[in-house]
Amino acid sequence: MADYLIYCFDNKGNWTNIDYTKKDKELNGYVYKNRYKLISNYSQIPIATKNENKVVLKKDTIQVTITQSKFDKKKHTFKYIKEYPDQILLIDNRKYWGRDGGMPTTQFLKIELKVGQKVITLPKSALEGLYEPSIYSAEVNYDKVSDTFFIQTMNSDGAGSYFVIWKIEKMYKDRLVAYGF
Repeated sequence: MADYLIYCFDNKGNWTNIDYTKKDKELNGYVYKNRYKLISNYSQIPIATKNENKVVLKKDTIQVTITQSKFDKKKHTFKYIKEYPDQILLIDNRKYWGRDGGMPTTQFLKIELKVGQKVITLPKSALEGLYEPSIYSAEVNYDKVSDTFFIQTMNSDGAGSYFVIWKIEKMYKDRLVAYGF
Protein backbone atom coordinates (compact mmCIF):
# COMPACT_ATOMS: atom_id res chain seq x y z
CA MET A 1 0.00 0.00 0.00
CA ALA A 2 1.33 3.45 -0.94
CA ASP A 3 2.01 6.00 1.76
CA TYR A 4 1.10 9.61 0.85
CA LEU A 5 0.88 12.91 2.59
CA ILE A 6 -2.67 14.13 2.09
CA TYR A 7 -4.51 17.35 2.86
CA CYS A 8 -8.03 16.76 4.19
CA PHE A 9 -10.78 19.23 3.28
CA ASP A 10 -14.20 18.02 4.39
CA ASN A 11 -16.04 14.85 5.31
CA LYS A 12 -19.12 13.50 3.55
CA GLY A 13 -20.30 10.65 5.72
CA ASN A 14 -17.44 8.15 5.89
CA TRP A 15 -15.53 9.77 3.00
CA THR A 16 -13.03 12.63 3.15
CA ASN A 17 -12.18 14.98 0.28
CA ILE A 18 -8.37 15.13 -0.08
CA ASP A 19 -5.54 16.62 -2.13
CA TYR A 20 -2.30 14.70 -2.63
CA THR A 21 0.66 14.47 -5.01
CA LYS A 22 1.60 11.36 -6.95
CA LYS A 23 4.55 11.31 -9.38
CA ASP A 24 4.68 15.14 -9.30
CA LYS A 25 0.98 15.40 -10.25
CA GLU A 26 -1.41 17.25 -7.97
CA LEU A 27 -4.51 15.08 -7.47
CA ASN A 28 -7.82 15.30 -5.66
CA GLY A 29 -10.17 12.56 -4.57
CA TYR A 30 -11.99 10.90 -1.71
CA VAL A 31 -10.65 8.40 0.80
CA TYR A 32 -12.51 6.27 3.35
CA LYS A 33 -12.11 7.55 6.92
CA ASN A 34 -10.25 4.46 8.19
CA ARG A 35 -7.55 4.73 5.46
CA TYR A 36 -5.65 7.69 6.92
CA LYS A 37 -4.21 8.96 10.19
CA LEU A 38 -4.41 12.58 11.29
CA ILE A 39 -1.00 14.05 12.04
CA SER A 40 -2.56 16.11 14.82
CA ASN A 41 -3.10 12.86 16.76
CA TYR A 42 0.67 12.37 17.15
CA SER A 43 2.59 14.01 20.00
CA GLN A 44 3.32 17.69 19.46
CA ILE A 45 6.66 19.44 19.85
CA PRO A 46 5.89 22.94 21.23
CA ILE A 47 7.50 26.26 20.30
CA ALA A 48 10.26 27.03 22.79
CA THR A 49 11.66 30.30 21.42
CA LYS A 50 11.06 32.66 18.54
CA ASN A 51 12.52 35.83 17.15
CA GLU A 52 12.17 37.81 13.93
CA ASN A 53 13.77 35.21 11.64
CA LYS A 54 13.84 31.98 13.66
CA VAL A 55 11.54 29.68 15.60
CA VAL A 56 12.72 26.75 17.72
CA LEU A 57 10.38 23.91 18.71
CA LYS A 58 11.69 21.66 21.46
CA LYS A 59 10.74 18.72 23.64
CA ASP A 60 13.13 16.43 25.53
CA THR A 61 16.01 15.61 23.13
CA ILE A 62 14.10 16.77 20.03
CA GLN A 63 14.68 20.23 18.57
CA VAL A 64 13.43 21.69 15.28
CA THR A 65 14.82 25.03 14.10
CA ILE A 66 13.16 26.92 11.24
CA THR A 67 14.80 30.05 9.87
CA GLN A 68 13.77 32.52 7.21
CA SER A 69 15.59 35.23 5.30
CA LYS A 70 14.91 38.11 2.97
CA PHE A 71 14.35 37.14 -0.67
CA ASP A 72 17.24 38.26 -2.89
CA LYS A 73 15.84 38.61 -6.41
CA LYS A 74 19.38 38.84 -7.84
CA LYS A 75 19.87 35.13 -7.04
CA HIS A 76 16.83 34.00 -9.08
CA THR A 77 15.43 33.97 -12.58
CA PHE A 78 11.86 34.90 -13.44
CA LYS A 79 9.37 34.09 -16.16
CA TYR A 80 6.52 36.56 -16.44
CA ILE A 81 2.96 36.09 -17.68
CA LYS A 82 2.85 37.31 -21.31
CA GLU A 83 -0.49 39.12 -20.95
CA TYR A 84 0.50 40.64 -17.57
CA PRO A 85 4.24 41.45 -17.75
CA ASP A 86 4.39 42.57 -14.11
CA GLN A 87 3.07 39.19 -12.87
CA ILE A 88 5.55 36.36 -12.20
CA LEU A 89 4.64 32.93 -13.59
CA LEU A 90 7.74 30.92 -12.56
CA ILE A 91 10.74 31.47 -10.31
CA ASP A 92 13.85 29.54 -11.33
CA ASN A 93 11.65 27.75 -13.91
CA ARG A 94 9.47 26.29 -11.13
CA LYS A 95 6.02 26.87 -9.75
CA TYR A 96 6.10 28.90 -6.55
CA TRP A 97 3.80 29.65 -3.60
CA GLY A 98 3.26 32.62 -1.29
CA ARG A 99 2.68 35.51 -3.69
CA ASP A 100 -0.07 35.79 -6.27
CA GLY A 101 2.22 36.81 -9.12
CA GLY A 102 4.19 39.35 -7.11
CA MET A 103 7.84 39.45 -6.12
CA PRO A 104 8.51 37.51 -2.88
CA THR A 105 9.96 39.36 0.10
CA THR A 106 10.92 36.44 2.39
CA GLN A 107 11.79 32.77 2.03
CA PHE A 108 12.58 29.70 4.12
CA LEU A 109 16.33 29.64 4.73
CA LYS A 110 16.84 26.40 6.67
CA ILE A 111 14.96 23.69 8.55
CA GLU A 112 16.97 21.53 10.90
CA LEU A 113 15.87 18.61 13.07
CA LYS A 114 18.05 17.45 15.97
CA VAL A 115 17.31 14.24 17.83
CA GLY A 116 19.96 13.76 20.50
CA GLN A 117 23.26 14.07 18.61
CA LYS A 118 21.76 13.30 15.18
CA VAL A 119 21.12 16.30 12.91
CA ILE A 120 18.97 16.26 9.78
CA THR A 121 18.95 19.37 7.59
CA LEU A 122 16.25 19.50 4.95
CA PRO A 123 17.75 19.78 1.45
CA LYS A 124 17.41 22.92 -0.64
CA SER A 125 14.85 21.13 -2.84
CA ALA A 126 12.53 20.78 0.19
CA LEU A 127 12.39 24.58 0.56
CA GLU A 128 12.35 25.66 -3.10
CA GLY A 129 9.40 27.69 -4.31
CA LEU A 130 8.09 28.38 -0.81
CA TYR A 131 7.88 32.11 -0.09
CA GLU A 132 6.34 34.41 2.52
CA PRO A 133 6.79 31.85 5.34
CA SER A 134 4.81 32.28 8.54
CA ILE A 135 7.30 30.52 10.77
CA TYR A 136 5.36 31.28 13.97
CA SER A 137 2.57 29.03 12.65
CA ALA A 138 4.98 26.07 12.70
CA GLU A 139 3.80 22.81 14.18
CA VAL A 140 5.80 19.63 14.62
CA ASN A 141 4.27 16.25 15.33
CA TYR A 142 6.12 13.02 16.07
CA ASP A 143 4.90 9.48 15.40
CA LYS A 144 6.94 7.37 17.84
CA VAL A 145 5.82 4.07 16.32
CA SER A 146 7.26 4.81 12.87
CA ASP A 147 9.89 7.29 14.15
CA THR A 148 8.51 9.92 11.76
CA PHE A 149 8.41 13.70 12.14
CA PHE A 150 5.93 16.00 10.41
CA ILE A 151 6.78 19.70 10.20
CA GLN A 152 4.07 22.03 8.94
CA THR A 153 3.40 25.72 8.42
CA MET A 154 0.57 27.83 7.00
CA ASN A 155 2.10 30.61 4.89
CA SER A 156 0.89 33.67 3.02
CA ASP A 157 1.30 37.21 1.80
CA GLY A 158 -2.42 37.58 2.40
CA ALA A 159 -3.90 36.35 -0.88
CA GLY A 160 -1.35 33.67 -1.78
CA SER A 161 -2.07 31.33 1.14
CA TYR A 162 -0.62 27.83 1.14
CA PHE A 163 0.04 25.03 3.60
CA VAL A 164 3.20 22.94 3.51
CA ILE A 165 4.08 19.78 5.40
CA TRP A 166 7.42 18.00 5.36
CA LYS A 167 7.89 14.33 6.31
CA ILE A 168 11.16 13.20 7.93
CA GLU A 169 11.68 9.50 8.49
CA LYS A 170 15.38 8.99 9.34
CA MET A 171 15.93 11.52 6.50
CA TYR A 172 13.85 13.99 4.51
CA LYS A 173 11.21 11.97 2.60
CA ASP A 174 8.58 14.21 1.09
CA ARG A 175 6.61 17.43 1.18
CA LEU A 176 3.04 18.35 0.35
CA VAL A 177 1.93 21.84 -0.64
CA ALA A 178 -1.81 22.58 -0.48
CA TYR A 179 -3.37 25.83 -1.67
CA GLY A 180 -6.55 27.26 -3.09
CA PHE A 181 -8.71 26.69 -0.06
